[in-house]
Amino acid sequence: MDGPNRAAQRRFSDLPTPQPDSRSPKPASRIPNPALPSWALPKAEATGAKEKDQRGGRAGAPKGAAGPLPPGGQRLTMGEIERKIKEVEERVHGVTTEECLEALRMNGWELPKTIQLLKVNQLFNLSSLSWDECRRILEKHRWNLAMASRYVLSRGLRT
Repeated sequence: MDGPNRAAQRRFSDLPTPQPDSRSPKPASRIPNPALPSWALPKAEATGAKEKDQRGGRAGAPKGAAGPLPPGGQRLTMGEIERKIKEVEERVHGVTTEECLEALRMNGWELPKTIQLLKVNQLFNLSSLSWDECRRILEKHRWNLAMASRYVLSRGLRT
């Protein structure tokens, strides 16, 4: 790296630090960065909790306790979410809790669609087949992932 280009390279630490401008007033309140996760954003003022109480919201409930909205419009409780995740984990071998949760969200909390999506994903990752081929094979084997996997693997060994 030594040579004529060495002088052209600059490091971040070489840049001058900005000096505070005494002429411009400081902003009254700090604007939160929208890229930050919700837990990292500044807490709402006490008046926000009062407004929530007046609207009938649950100010004392922990975050995420109400759960997401399924297509029917009623929020799922944490117990219902955990039950759905457990059922998906039991019906699709080898999926993680995070994969189950993401798939449930993507499919509007519908168990059959979620289970089918995860089974197609499992078979897709097992083979070099297309997504549509994996779905067709699973449909042919009545969504039995073990049988479909055996079929794909045996077919791959013969070629």
